[in-house]
Amino acid sequence: MILWGCVPKDNEVEVPSLKLDQQELTVANNGGEVTFNAETNQLSITAFAIGEWAHASVSGKQIKVMVEPNTQGADRSTKILVNAGGLMEQVKLTQSAADLVLESNIGEIFFPVSGGSKTVSLLSNTGKWTVKVDGGDEWLTVTQHPLFNQVELTTTANEGDAPREAKLVANNGGQPKVIPIKQDAMGMYILPMDPSKGGALDVIKYELARGSILNPIIEPGELFVIKGPSFITQYKKMPKISYMMRRTEPRYKQAVIEVPDMKDVFGEPYKKFMTDNGFTVESEGKKSVTFVSEKMQLRAMVNVTLYPPLALVTFTKYAVQTKEYKTFDKLPLEPLTDVILKHKKYEDVKTYEADHGGTLAKEEKEESLVSFALFNVKDQPYDVVARGWFFITDPSEGNVGEVQEMIYCVKDPTLLYWNSGTDSAPEYQMTKEFRALLTKEGFTDTGKETNKGFHYWTNVKKNMVLVPGVIKVSFINEGKPVGSINMFAYDAVSSSSGKVHPLQVPKGIRMMDKILNQ
Repeated sequence: MILWGCVPKDNEVEVPSLKLDQQELTVANNGGEVTFNAETNQLSITAFAIGEWAHASVSGKQIKVMVEPNTQGADRSTKILVNAGGLMEQVKLTQSAADLVLESNIGEIFFPVSGGSKTVSLLSNTGKWTVKVDGGDEWLTVTQHPLFNQVELTTTANEGDAPREAKLVANNGGQPKVIPIKQDAMGMYILPMDPSKGGALDVIKYELARGSILNPIIEPGELFVIKGPSFITQYKKMPKISYMMRRTEPRYKQAVIEVPDMKDVFGEPYKKFMTDNGFTVESEGKKSVTFVSEKMQLRAMVNVTLYPPLALVTFTKYAVQTKEYKTFDKLPLEPLTDVILKHKKYEDVKTYEADHGGTLAKEEKEESLVSFALFNVKDQPYDVVARGWFFITDPSEGNVGEVQEMIYCVKDPTLLYWNSGTDSAPEYQMTKEFRALLTKEGFTDTGKETNKGFHYWTNVKKNMVLVPGVIKVSFINEGKPVGSINMFAYDAVSSSSGKVHPLQVPKGIRMMDKILNQ
């Protein structure tokens, strides 16, 4: 009997076989890893991906393909080639298109009052885009430059009172890109730059962007001297703005806007503009209004100047008060009413001090005339520690020998000011409570500062001027800071007319500066 078997002979060659379990694969546009398997009788398998965005590798009989993200706006495909013993099979790999992307080099387009041209660059991952303008048909023209992926916008001057708005809508088949277009109006109100946005260079960039012209020269006779950049604007209601920069930090300390006609800033239209921009009314009078913005940390004071109808809007940086402070029950005005306004002299002052707990501590003379006398004080309300008196020694300033000015010092500065800085670098802010007391008793913040940064407050009906502040001198309160109030009368710090306007610097203040600088 003969048996037949199927055992191959030693010299018989095995035919290679290769079969893949996938013929087509798809992958999302964000890429990732896909796998498929091979069935083969060969010991070795190789795999290769055509192109640069897919990468194949083999682990046993499994083929892994790593796919990079697709950033293009169209689907793409390639082939994965698998070799086993010379036998070749392939898998088609397709990756979906990227989400349609349309980018621009600018998020908002702003035009100054005078108008002009602006170029917007558009970049689409589809290579194509279209644009249209929503609004602005009468004042805005659009020129497309597809070859350079740019759109040119041109506006005419806006000589009206209302700002203009439109939208540039760009599309590449996906989500439209909407770019707001805004243009200021010649007749609108303006604000200074938000002080948190930067320093002097940023102020200059901000003002130039809205069409202002840098005016580096302070003209002789200017009402308000500013140590900082000054600009001529394109806004007829507010044609000039000046900034005062801080010496200790890059942010500006104060910005002043000149208003040719005070009617433009005294009334409901300006009040609405300020409230629409986050300001609230802090105090209001016939010739002054004060607004505050806690968000911008700015206090805006609107005042009539020495030369009506010219007005000033003074924006001053301040810190937000977060707690309450005790202040005076009423302003300590007795030295003004009992001495200064009655034209008393040195002998009268000594009598006054003897009756009010004062002891002579310091005396200065100009030639043979007493120009300043300091009295230490004890056991008085509000811990008054000193009163200083300044006397007229120059006949051009008034009656020689009469009291011209006095300074009232209390031990606790927080009766008037709180410190938003540090002990070594103080930044004094007037408390809400003391400011409210000044307003209640008829005093108005003029916005005018001493060289120490403290403001002049006036009461025209009572013929009084106050300069509240904080001072630190070696011979008062052992050199520790004290709250102070400089007091004088209009006729006691005379100009040629016998009166002083709040914007003028009283002559008597020069002596206080002398004392503070000792």
